[in-house]
Amino acid sequence: MKKLSLYVGLASLTAVLVACPQNSTTTPPTNPVPTTPTSISGTVQSWNGGTGAVELLASPYADKSASNPALSTGTINADGTFSVALPSAATVTPYISDIGSQAASLLFFASGSCSGNLPSSDGSARGTVLNLLDIRQNGNYSTSIAAIDLKDNSVNGNLALDGTAKVWVYVDRPTTLNGGITCITKGTNFNVTEHLNANAVLSQGWNVLSQTLNVFAAANSSEVTVENHVTATSDGSFAWNTVDLTAASLHTSSFGKTNLVQQAAAASRIKH
Repeated sequence: MKKLSLYVGLASLTAVLVACPQNSTTTPPTNPVPTTPTSISGTVQSWNGGTGAVELLASPYADKSASNPALSTGTINADGTFSVALPSAATVTPYISDIGSQAASLLFFASGSCSGNLPSSDGSARGTVLNLLDIRQNGNYSTSIAAIDLKDNSVNGNLALDGTAKVWVYVDRPTTLNGGITCITKGTNFNVTEHLNANAVLSQGWNVLSQTLNVFAAANSSEVTVENHVTATSDGSFAWNTVDLTAASLHTSSFGKTNLVQQAAAASRIKH
């Protein structure tokens, strides 16, 4: 079973419940992202796992199965370089759904009381979001990788975590995701207020999103603020990192960012 033990990617706290985005019927923008990617490639940092296969699953948050197959398979080399082709429209189409709902659930991680939406300019646009790849060696699941980098810039007891990431999105027609969501999660030891703002023009086929993540808490405070900003880009390059999927189930599309906030609270000495 695939599991998760640390923050990675851009998804959701356990049991995320984000309100369904309200779709509009405005005309899609005429200035789509200029470069349509055909593959994902990069270098996994500090890789010492040897060679293997890189798999792009229909849903990266569940175990590989007959109903959740690998839509594309590539290779990873001993030096950590890898490449995997993005699946064709015919291959990915059976697994797409409303793109606004997909993006809202995978680019956002707070639970609790939410307001706002992330509407698609074309209410009938369907697609899927990808931010995690699997590594398989000798036929067995080994680890996963994600295009995310998180830096701790905390000073004087004030928490400051700054992250950047790349996310791949397939849509079956040109559209744009433009909106914002705010969620407030009240925890036992701290409260989290998260804002997501997206303005991403998507062309038909595969696209790349660039996401920035900033986490802040004042020294000795139990209030954590998270800012997410998402835009489209034609640059898919990024330093990849491994993800240990061994501690918390990814089933039901939960994607344990809980640990990020827990670690942040400890790092900034947030009062319990």
